[in-house]
Amino acid sequence: MPMIYAIKEIKRPEIAVGLPGPGGSPPPFYRIFELWFDSPEQFQQVTATPQWKKIVEDVPNYASGGATVLISKIG
Repeated sequence: MPMIYAIKEIKRPEIAVGLPGPGGSPPPFYRIFELWFDSPEQFQQVTATPQWKKIVEDVPNYASGGATVLISKIG
């Protein structure tokens, strides 16, 4: 998380823990991590930096089961 917090262009980082679904079914994801940016262009700028590359390279250190990346735009 320190690497994420060091990127000032990230508007709001959020971490959530998956909860069981209706009837107690296991959650499809263990953790959900959201990063909020002011615009798609800002997202593209941040993810093109060497700093971001270090974050991506670090993912296997805490996501041993792999990671699914979803990108969306609100509105």
